[in-house]
Parts: sequence; C-alpha cells; structure tokens
Amino acid sequence: MSSFPCLVRLVSGSGQVRYRLGERLVDRYLEFVAGRCRPNTLRAVAFDLKAFFAVIGKDPVEVTAADVFEFLADQRGDRTVIRLADRESGLVGADARPPPVVGVGPVCVPGRAG
Repeated sequence: MSSFPCLVRLVSGSGQVRYRLGERLVDRYLEFVAGRCRPNTLRAVAFDLKAFFAVIGKDPVEVTAADVFEFLADQRGDRTVIRLADRESGLVGADARPPPVVGVGPVCVPGRAG
C-alpha cells in the first residue's frame, strides 16, 4: 500500500518552508511552485494536490484531463443559493429590488429620430 499522498511540511535551517507529497513528479512540481510563488500559494497548491490525488486515486502519470475536470466539477458541488430569511432561491428577495423609476420620459439620442 502506497503512502502517497502524504503531505509533509519541511522547514530548512533558514526558515524556508517546503512541502512533499511522496511522489517524485509531484514533489518536483512543488519545488517549481516554491521557487516562483509566495508561501501561502505554495501551501494552497500542496493541499490542493493532496486532496486531488486522495480523491482521484491514480498515479500522477495516469491522470487525464477528464480526471481533472471531473474533480473540479465535484468540488463545485451544488451552487444553488438559498436566502436564509425566506428559504427561497435567488440572490435578492422581491422586496429588496429597487422600485421602478416614475416620471422619466424616453431617452433622446442627438442625431436620431424618435
């Protein structure tokens, strides 16, 4: 049984933080990210990769684009918005909409008939 993905946080003598997941190709990618991104970004990438490989259950060289898109769709889940006040769907309740503007005539554009 493989221990991949097992996220390990390493701190060098200079205080530099690195992450390893226990698979050579993924660890090399994390080294690449570490050299180009801020520490919080590196941490986020490491945790995202751990979650991805834990769910997908494949070696990195076996992962396809379809696996990635399936994982992303799964992570999004149900995006239905429900208001807590009235348990109805949508972002804004009917009473929160601005009232219609009264007394404003048609808009005239210079140079156009109408």
